Amino acid sequence: MTPPRILVVDDEQHIVQVLSLTLHRAGYDVKTATNGDAAWQAIQADQPDLMITDQAMPGITGTQLVERLQENPETAKLPVLIITARRMAIEPNTHSTVTDIMPKPFSPREVLAKVSHLVGSGTAKQEIEP
Repeated sequence: MTPPRILVVDDEQHIVQVLSLTLHRAGYDVKTATNGDAAWQAIQADQPDLMITDQAMPGITGTQLVERLQENPETAKLPVLIITARRMAIEPNTHSTVTDIMPKPFSPREVLAKVSHLVGSGTAKQEIEP
């Protein structure tokens, strides 16, 4: 069975590393991008089952990336989890693909629980470090 594919997008490298490691250890197939442009290219090359993105990034923001997804019929239903340090003015149902919004700082276990709820579990059965 192929594990769910997750794209992690954030301009802060330490956030990308924490999320990538947490999800990889749980058995997910994880790809990363450090900005909205790179994320868009990655989605066009190989659409993931879920995208986790920061809101505030240079260039294309998380919200702008979601808007691009919605404009394309092939990506319009891609679920998105937005992680942000700022209070957001959007609600998850404002953009049909925004499934949830989590504040920074976040618990890797919380993110893992949300991912598991959204796309199912990965293939590994490992305990995640706090």
